[in-house]
Amino acid sequence: MSTESVGHLRCPSCGGRDIRHSLQNGIRDYIMRFFRRQPYRCRRCRHRFYRYTAPKGRGAEQLQDAGSEHEPKAD
Repeated sequence: MSTESVGHLRCPSCGGRDIRHSLQNGIRDYIMRFFRRQPYRCRRCRHRFYRYTAPKGRGAEQLQDAGSEHEPKAD
């Protein structure tokens, strides 16, 4: 379990910013992981929630390349 705070997230329950990654356990977490959802927990109110995680590595590069095809070119 990571003790590192994830400062850019806010708890959907209390609005706190003291968020950490939560351990994955059970079938629900396995299914959510399939849809790229990562579990987090608020240290303030102990609420557990999921957030989307962007692909890393080659997949992220392909997404960036796909987005740049539709940008207008400067003359």
